[in-house]
Amino acid sequence: MSRQHNKVNGIMKQNKNVAPLLLQKSTQHKFNTIRSKMPHSSHPEHEHIKTKLDDLVCQFKNEDICIKKYNHGLDQLMKQLNTEKK
Repeated sequence: MSRQHNKVNGIMKQNKNVAPLLLQKSTQHKFNTIRSKMPHSSHPEHEHIKTKLDDLVCQFKNEDICIKKYNHGLDQLMKQLNTEKK
C-alpha cells in the first residue's frame, strides 16, 4: 500500500498546476465563439473588444494570468458582444 500511496502522491504533485481539461475546452469554445461573432468591420466598439481579446490571449499565453482569470475575461467579452448586438 505504501508504494501505491507514493505513486498517487507523485502523480498528484505532477498534475498540481495542470488546468482541468473541461476548463480548457470551455475557454477554447468561448474564444472561438467570440472570434466567430466578431463582425469584420472597423466600428470603434468592435475594435475595442478585439483589442481586449488580443490582450487577454497574450496575458494567458505569457502566463501572466491563470486559466480561471482568462475564462472570466472571455465571459466578460462575450457579455459585451451579446449586449452590443441587442
